[in-house]
Parts: sequence; C-alpha cells; structure tokens
Amino acid sequence: MKNRYEIIKDEKTIKSFIFSVLECASKDIMDYKMGKEEALDILVSKVFKESKGKADPKVIRKILKKVLNSKN
Repeated sequence: MKNRYEIIKDEKTIKSFIFSVLECASKDIMDYKMGKEEALDILVSKVFKESKGKADPKVIRKILKKVLNSKN
C-alpha cells in the first residue's frame, strides 16, 4: 500500500500534470512570457492542485520553467 502522503518527484508524472494545466492557462503563460514572475507562482500552485498536493513544488517549478522557456 502506498503512503497517501508520498511526495511525487518523478519528472514524467509531473510533466503530465504540467501539460494538463497549461492547456487551460494561456493567460498565465502569456503573463509569464511578458516577464511577470508571479505568473510562474500561479502556475506552480495550479499544477500542485492538479496533483492533489502530492507533487514536489520545487520540481514543478524547475520543470515548468524549462517547458515555458522552450515554448515559442
């Protein structure tokens, strides 16, 4: 039985949460691209919520920055 408080650090799993959130977050993505750092915090919290509080916020932030900075 898995511990229900287990923190998810697996990048592949976290990426699936990120892509799910990014599909509905065009305003936050645009804000981030325009230099609004608080938009990144908003996206991190949305991904954290999508994971039901199980994904590691530090890992979310790291992957999210990579994904957002690689998008055109």
